[in-house]
Amino acid sequence: MALSPRIEFRQSQLLVMTPQLMQAIKLLQLSNLDLVAYVEAELERNPLLERAEEDGSGDGREQERQEPEASEAPEHGDAPDWLATSLEGGAAIEAKLDTDLGNIYQDDHGRAADETAPAMPAESWSAAPSRATVSSDDYNLEAFVAGEKSLADHLADQFGLATADPVLRLLGQAIISEIDEAGYFRADLAEVGARLGATLAAAEAALAVVQSFDPAGVGARDLAECLAIQLRERDRYDPAMAALVGHLDLIARRDHAALMRLCGVDVSELPPEVYAAQLEVARARLAMPWANTSFLQAARSVVMTSGRRSHVHAMIRRIKAPGLLIHGARDRLVPLSIGKDVARLRPDWRFTVLDDVGHVPQLQVPERWLAAVTSWLDEMRA
Repeated sequence: MALSPRIEFRQSQLLVMTPQLMQAIKLLQLSNLDLVAYVEAELERNPLLERAEEDGSGDGREQERQEPEASEAPEHGDAPDWLATSLEGGAAIEAKLDTDLGNIYQDDHGRAADETAPAMPAESWSAAPSRATVSSDDYNLEAFVAGEKSLADHLADQFGLATADPVLRLLGQAIISEIDEAGYFRADLAEVGARLGATLAAAEAALAVVQSFDPAGVGARDLAECLAIQLRERDRYDPAMAALVGHLDLIARRDHAALMRLCGVDVSELPPEVYAAQLEVARARLAMPWANTSFLQAARSVVMTSGRRSHVHAMIRRIKAPGLLIHGARDRLVPLSIGKDVARLRPDWRFTVLDDVGHVPQLQVPERWLAAVTSWLDEMRA
């Protein structure tokens, strides 16, 4: 299937029932009393309407009725009545123009209006397309309030401005149509590309364009990809975040050993009694009713805090107490670069880096960690 741009012009005629025409048809069918009641109801329902002020009483209306009678006589006796003037017929016009009327009015060839425009059946009015979805019996201003824009419409508007490539636009519209209400792309990308005769690379390029749209994370195929897109937008997708996002299953399974290896912690480096105590604390927490909720809150807090860098920096600057930063050089969960950024924000704080240590230096090298804390406390007391 070849994809190529094409421009087409089409002209058609439709009989449109506009809201104004529907209202006019309805009002013409009302009696005088019904019309007064309808006007009163509209004035009460619509705050934008107001009653026109009347200048006079019944004498003014009587004078208005007499004005047409007085105006029947011409102001000048010699002025001809234009209503009494007969219009020229077709033969007279052809004699003046020296040509057939068919040469001038080529559409109707001089035929009468009743011949060229046959009467439309009454049932055709109900079948005619309308610009509004309201009927004449249910007409009010609230029916013309603009509807809420859907997620697909929002993404389609952005795609129209993102690229001018017709192939990407066609693929993008197909991808947007497969995105559910939660913002996830659930379809098979290769199948979408094959359906339009495009390669998988072109479909992946179109999906990448969609994933760059607002809201962040839209078009993701799973939770990990959604978090990765959001972190990239905030410039926080570092190796530590990539490792965390790529191993969400370990967090769900509470696989502590695998998480320790991910964070650069060697179990053999921990004292056996410390490791056993930590396992006991973890088992005790699992029995608590608030354990799952607290764990999920902490995980969300880590992700959200990492994505809101400016907010975290402002919080760090507002801290008035002295601080001590101890960071493991092999920490893969929280990279050393983050500790250095905090140290640059607060040069008045002490920053200590422990070589060959991972994410939990207080467990891996408790003596070195305690020595750093004790030295800092002695300095604060001095």
